[in-house]
Amino acid sequence: MEAMVEEGALDIRLESPELEMTTLEVRRLTAHESVGETFSFDLQLVHRTGLAVASKDLLGIDVTIVFSQNGFELRRVGGIVSRVLDRADAAGAFEGAAHHRTYSVTVVPKLFRMSLVSTQEVYLDLSLPEIIKKKAELYGFAHEDIDLRLAEDHAAREFVVQYRETDVAFLSRLCEHVGVSFFFVNEDGHDKVVFTDNEAGFATKEEAERLPYRSGGAKDGVFELETHRELVPSLFAMQDYDYRNPLYDLAASASLELGSGGGYVEYGAHYRSADEGKRLAQVRADEQRARALRYYGKSDHVGLSAGARIVVEGHPELGDIELVVIEVAHTASAAESGEGGEYENSFVAVPAGFTYRPARKTPRPRIHGFVTGVVQAGQGGSVGGVAHVDDDGRYLVELHFDSAPKGEARASRPIRMAQPYAGPNHGMHFPLRPGAEVLLAFMDGDPDRPVIIGAVPNATAPSPVNAASANKNRIVTANGGIVIEMCDGR
Repeated sequence: MEAMVEEGALDIRLESPELEMTTLEVRRLTAHESVGETFSFDLQLVHRTGLAVASKDLLGIDVTIVFSQNGFELRRVGGIVSRVLDRADAAGAFEGAAHHRTYSVTVVPKLFRMSLVSTQEVYLDLSLPEIIKKKAELYGFAHEDIDLRLAEDHAAREFVVQYRETDVAFLSRLCEHVGVSFFFVNEDGHDKVVFTDNEAGFATKEEAERLPYRSGGAKDGVFELETHRELVPSLFAMQDYDYRNPLYDLAASASLELGSGGGYVEYGAHYRSADEGKRLAQVRADEQRARALRYYGKSDHVGLSAGARIVVEGHPELGDIELVVIEVAHTASAAESGEGGEYENSFVAVPAGFTYRPARKTPRPRIHGFVTGVVQAGQGGSVGGVAHVDDDGRYLVELHFDSAPKGEARASRPIRMAQPYAGPNHGMHFPLRPGAEVLLAFMDGDPDRPVIIGAVPNATAPSPVNAASANKNRIVTANGGIVIEMCDGR
């Protein structure tokens, strides 16, 4: 089902498998799309004849925006309707009236639904690609809807926490941290989300569209192109600490030849080897490279989209230049009153030849206070049973904030417990039994780096000292096997 606008230079129509759209005309369109973000297309629709469409029936439906010119289809953008504004003229001031009505709708990708869920989750021993797939499956994405064009090794991480953030924000900040971009394509009528960590993941040189440069205001291809240069640092250094191997030097760095001196030192990116640190340092350098040199242009090429590779031909100073488009803003109006429709876009691009890395703009959650959890038993163990610690004296803890259903919450990775006295071949440790409630703090607030700072009493595990024994100082082992008591005599 589709709704056609009048014939002319540019036609825009809206299709939906869920709703009859033939009485709706697309009059105007503004849109913004950027690598690493969900796109947003705002359309003005006009209903002139027949029974009007109820705005509540438009909200949330699957739609496709189709651009065509002189009978040739130029681009398809698939998504869902996230917002509807319904306006009627004076004669048709109620839904269903057969009068002139205007709708303003916003179309976003299906991935937008992930922004409607904010939660706390714990992920154990999963890689970034596995987390992406796991989240996508929850929203009904088919295997072919997610295109993982990943060339680098994304090893499994033993403990990853989503904390008070939407699903789309969670995936975005994980991708940004390791230099993975995502964008949206429609291939053979099928909408996909592409995730990539390499230049070829955007498009190959053979797939690049060749657009002529036209100066003097002629609108045929690219008609404006500006070069923007910016001062960026030259050196990017990474530092971290791994308590499992405290003498191992994790320092790593990468340089940027386009830099103008200076450098960034980042601590606590949570990596375990110098090689991984080196890769992250290079990701940071690539991220800044994309700021050091950019091109801002305008064109009337309807098919231009975020993530596309283009070759601008015949620029008087730059010659033929190959670019990767990272951001596009569209404006369009459909044909009306015998005149052809108009279209124009402004875009931001970076030079091809290196891997574009998205800016780290999604906030990383921080836990600056404490959270609670419960010490878990080992395999075959039980609450109150023998303490379960690993070879390094660490505990598995079920975090209370984990939103998994009761009984399905996942125990954490092994966690250290802070002690009042510790050192080489000496220290103290009173083992915690399964079921003990503990307080956890987080290194620099990082949800992925917890430390047990102590155990606390609760209604099922009361304190050994209470109002009736306030003058006693007690150490009581499990099941009361050993009691050490000191009384101050008061």
